[in-house]
Amino acid sequence: MVVVKGIATIRARLLISLLSLSVLLAGLAAMSWTTLSRSDGRMRDMYEERVVPLRSLKTLTEVYMVGVVDTANKLRTGALFWPDGLKAVQGAEREIQALWSAYKASRTGADEAVLITQADKEIQAAGAMIARFKRIIESQSTAQLTSLLNEGLYEVVDPVRESLTKLADNQLARARASFDEAHAAHRLGNLMLAAGLALGAAAVAYALFTALVQVIRPLGAMTGLMARLAQGDLSVPVVGADRRDEIGSLARSLQVFKDNALEARRLAEAERIAAEATTRRARALDALANRFETNVLSLNRSLSSAAADMEETARSMATVAEITTGRS
Repeated sequence: MVVVKGIATIRARLLISLLSLSVLLAGLAAMSWTTLSRSDGRMRDMYEERVVPLRSLKTLTEVYMVGVVDTANKLRTGALFWPDGLKAVQGAEREIQALWSAYKASRTGADEAVLITQADKEIQAAGAMIARFKRIIESQSTAQLTSLLNEGLYEVVDPVRESLTKLADNQLARARASFDEAHAAHRLGNLMLAAGLALGAAAVAYALFTALVQVIRPLGAMTGLMARLAQGDLSVPVVGADRRDEIGSLARSLQVFKDNALEARRLAEAERIAAEATTRRARALDALANRFETNVLSLNRSLSSAAADMEETARSMATVAEITTGRS
């Protein structure tokens, strides 16, 4: 019999199995909730700290290329009127300032601070170039605009674009690191979930083992044993009385029942033997009384016959005496 040390009763083992399974289910639910919460937090952080800044950097680059460089080319070719060009550059300038200020306010990394400082210098230089560009537009000088495009515009915008590209690469690297952390946490969560499921399966297996091997099978044997005892077969052995659980208690009760039945059978047999002995003694006494009575009757008949003979003899002797007396 397999019994967990220190856990004797079936009820205790089943309760421990159910309690363990409940704790595991609660732990798995808590772990799943925690994992989902952390994943949601990481996804939110990745979006707010990586995707949004990347979008801001992309928009900044587009503003420089479209709002400044493309406007200058359109003004030079006549595809855009000067007042419209001025509005476009002013709008681009305001958008650049707003995007860059918001980006700098949201960044805290030490490695990113160096890149931001470098990009800030480039953006300030580009800001001076944009101010010059606006003065050229206000003067509507095509020659100065052509000079700006040929000599200074790209030399100022390209470093800004390169700095913004480095910042974007840094964001991508940090996003990759965040993804690796989230992936490692996900793998750890999967391992913990698998371990919890394995422990849960072990608890279920132990409960099934307890129910099938230590409850149902012994109860089936006990049912057959009780049926044989009920039929009067007291030679069947009672097994399991040494167990310390409920099956052992039932087996010990059946052993007491069997012992009592055996004792009752022994007493009945003793009473039967005593009754037979009494009957034999009564029969012997009856036979002895009958023989005594027969002997007494035979003796009486013999005595009566002898008395009659003696009486006859006495009468004969009296007759002889009388005759003898008469002759004399």
